[in-house]
Amino acid sequence: MIIGLFALGRLSDPNKKITAEWESYGVACLPNGHQNLGQHIHATLHIEIEGTEETIPANVGVVSTCMAELHTHEADNVVHIESVEKDKRFTLGAFMKMLGKDIERPGYGLEMTVDDNSSTEYSELVFLDNQRILLKYIDFSQNKPL
Repeated sequence: MIIGLFALGRLSDPNKKITAEWESYGVACLPNGHQNLGQHIHATLHIEIEGTEETIPANVGVVSTCMAELHTHEADNVVHIESVEKDKRFTLGAFMKMLGKDIERPGYGLEMTVDDNSSTEYSELVFLDNQRILLKYIDFSQNKPL
């Protein structure tokens, strides 16, 4: 009976849909939290819309049953990239999907800089340790140059 209740709890886990969605982006749950990691790096991501910074919330990629390989702890713009796989690659596009945002936004142009250098990798940008990423969205309707 106890085993049956435990199994029922696992089957009705409300986070299962969320974690399955993350897996569709190539991001798994860390099996043991911050233990036995083959990779543990950090990148800083700033998003500006017409000069106003958009907050990246705390606990992106964190639910009661899982901490994803891509996640935040604080609302401090630091993306934590952690995996038991030493050479696994994670993209900005996967993190943006976890954040619930498209990298492209209707009506806006996008300028991206990585470590102060212009980049057009956008969703395909692979996170590296200590990267500084800035996404600047500029309203097309204002006829401002990109």
